[in-house]
Amino acid sequence: MTTARYEMEHKTGKMWKDYGEDGYDYHATVAVRDEETGLQQAYYQRNIFDFGFSQTLKGIDTLYGVDEEDEWLDLHVTVDRTWEPDTDAIEQKGVLTDEEAMDHQEIEFVIWDKGQVTLEEGEEYVLHSVVTGEFDDSIYVSLNSATEVEHWDREMQEFDTAARAYLRENSPVPTHVRM
Repeated sequence: MTTARYEMEHKTGKMWKDYGEDGYDYHATVAVRDEETGLQQAYYQRNIFDFGFSQTLKGIDTLYGVDEEDEWLDLHVTVDRTWEPDTDAIEQKGVLTDEEAMDHQEIEFVIWDKGQVTLEEGEEYVLHSVVTGEFDDSIYVSLNSATEVEHWDREMQEFDTAARAYLRENSPVPTHVRM
């Protein structure tokens, strides 16, 4: 994919706060559109102090700091592994990797509703409206009747990879940290 195919647009204003010698915090929301396929995605980009540059899908949460039950989240995940549940009340159990977290955090998932869409190992999804729960002092996410499952096919994954690379090269958000 060549960068000539892409068009970048600011969705919200840039925000800049300079802390002098201590560094800066800079963020913006931009959208990238593939003129050939029509695929479009909005990204939230941020560079803060010495944490460096981060880029996440706009409107998608991360698992970073999630430590309480009853939090409703939208997540971009890959299914690492699944196993047979030990009770008939559960349709599927497994482990997800958060694709938007800088450290690719893992969390267990449970699908309670029989007949609900199940997730395939190795596949990537955007899950809208999952809710956190707690069992044996561990946080998990629950897919329920309110959850929308969006499967990321190969075309979307290729676009996302190319769009993020395009943004790193052409973004209004500085990708370096002042020393």
